Amino acid sequence: MKNKKLLLSLFISAIAIGFLLFKFDLNEFAKVQERWNPLFLIPVLIWNILAMIPFSLRWYYLLDRKLEIKKSMLSAFLGVGANMVLPARGGDILRLYYCKNNSDIHYATLVSQLFIEKVLDLIIVLLIGAGSFLLLGLGDGNSSPTGIFISGLVVLGVLFLLVLIRFANSFLIRMGRMVFSWIGKEEIFIKSLEPHLEALKNFLTLRKLLIPVAITVPTWLAGYAVTYMFESYLIGIPLEYTSILFIVFCGAMGVAVPSAPSGLGVFHASIVSGFVLLGLRSEDGFVFATAVHLLQFIILSLLGYLAYLIWMVEKKGESKEKNRS
Repeated sequence: MKNKKLLLSLFISAIAIGFLLFKFDLNEFAKVQERWNPLFLIPVLIWNILAMIPFSLRWYYLLDRKLEIKKSMLSAFLGVGANMVLPARGGDILRLYYCKNNSDIHYATLVSQLFIEKVLDLIIVLLIGAGSFLLLGLGDGNSSPTGIFISGLVVLGVLFLLVLIRFANSFLIRMGRMVFSWIGKEEIFIKSLEPHLEALKNFLTLRKLLIPVAITVPTWLAGYAVTYMFESYLIGIPLEYTSILFIVFCGAMGVAVPSAPSGLGVFHASIVSGFVLLGLRSEDGFVFATAVHLLQFIILSLLGYLAYLIWMVEKKGESKEKNRS
């Protein structure tokens, strides 16, 4: 099953890359040398690192502060860096593995909190997309754009699901057991899914959700969006902040599609689509996507590798302590 998913991801990326290479003139990349501003390399590097701080802090609060803040930050750098090189969001699995081995948190709780993290990101990204769509005046202007309507339905659907998990948890568990018993897989539900539903119910309270939600907003608006803005100035394709928000939305939706590591291909296609919707040159979109992808791949994968080295040093230190005792 894993091999099939990997092959599907690679296939989707290959189609996207093939389409982009066929459609666009690669000579556009040569023009970047004429307009890029290397001084922006410094803020790009700094802001890529700074954007990880709220991401790490949110993970710390999602785990209800049961993991040390230093280890929470290390796990975040490790996971994001590994996502650049591992398929199928393998960095997230590595992050959970690190947290499990450095805390007493149950694996079901870790998976549940990762799910909540992704849900928070999805909701904020959809709201950013809808908001920037309206602010930019995209659509026909006579009726609500279909994209905004669909985004609203998704957000409402996700919120409804969370409300069910919080207030109708017992009902969902009973229904789940019933459905899985019909197909002779009740034990799988009890062991693999029921613990996650219980963990989600325990966390979905206003007190525990308030801080992660509050952190998620600046993570996207002041973290990822500003990083994109600096990168646009670096390559000489400056974009206004509202346009950047829309491009951030497009990029986030692109990497949600199963693909090769770091969203190769589908990320580029989604960014190009965003440029076209903004009335900008698709060639500039391709250059922008390639530059952003390359910069983030280099910076984040190196940070992830550094986090991995720190982890290995920690493990050696712990082994020495055990041997002494």
